[in-house]
Amino acid sequence: MIYKMNNKEIRKLLLEFGMTTYGKTMFVICYACFFIMFATVLSALIVFLNNKNPFIGFFLILSANIAVVSFVIGSYAYYKELRIFASKK
Repeated sequence: MIYKMNNKEIRKLLLEFGMTTYGKTMFVICYACFFIMFATVLSALIVFLNNKNPFIGFFLILSANIAVVSFVIGSYAYYKELRIFASKK
């Protein structure tokens, strides 16, 4: 059970899961939306610093919130799969 592991065991489990093809695929699927939104936030920030357009500022705030939410949902899905991997092992 993953809840009874210490930090060292969890790190080892994360590395084992990350080395499998399924683990790599799940990482990409779970965090792809976050990476795209993070790149969008950075791009919008650069444009906002050059233009000071209020619409771009609103878009920046909205996309930053979406990026945070997508990170939380992606982390939930990834660690759910990690927990299943740990229970099968």
